[in-house]
Amino acid sequence: TVNNSAGHPVTVLNDAGVIINNSGGSPIVQMDPDGVQILQGSTARVELGSFSNGDYGLQVTDPSGVSMMVNPVGGVSDASTLSTTSTNYTGIGFPTMNADIGASGRALAFITSTIFVSASGSYGQLAVSANGAAPTVDGVYGSSNLGGTASAIILLTGLHTQQNNTFTLWGRSSSTSSTASFEQNWLTIWPL
Repeated sequence: TVNNSAGHPVTVLNDAGVIINNSGGSPIVQMDPDGVQILQGSTARVELGSFSNGDYGLQVTDPSGVSMMVNPVGGVSDASTLSTTSTNYTGIGFPTMNADIGASGRALAFITSTIFVSASGSYGQLAVSANGAAPTVDGVYGSSNLGGTASAIILLTGLHTQQNNTFTLWGRSSSTSSTASFEQNWLTIWPL
């Protein structure tokens, strides 16, 4: 223990970790085997490390007491060709990925695909499915039989908060007489 000139402990090192106190002797930083906490009074405003639910990450708590995990960006890609003639969004076999979404219930989805169509004047479209629901926001378009790479950033809202969500890509064709094919597909989810 290291004390300041007023006799208050400013640094405490023990078997459980390290505590750094302000000049009045109140803890402002705690470090232990589970991580680091930055305190305001007795409230942890920032936590870095493992949480009681078993997750790891960074969590912040605002002055009103609302906590939000700052979640990592995750992604998945598939180089195979995935095709459909459906004019409704449908699962096309793209791998799924999971991401924890914070209290906002929002995330950004980044989509990239090379899209081919078999009939002139038609197009293929790729969008994000969250938790098995049909996409509600259109994603990327492609209308070339030579293939064209398209990218989009989509704001997803209304996601399950403070828990795991499952994401995948669904595709559709503008016409049942045209096959829309999707290659070099990428999906990245950035929780907000």
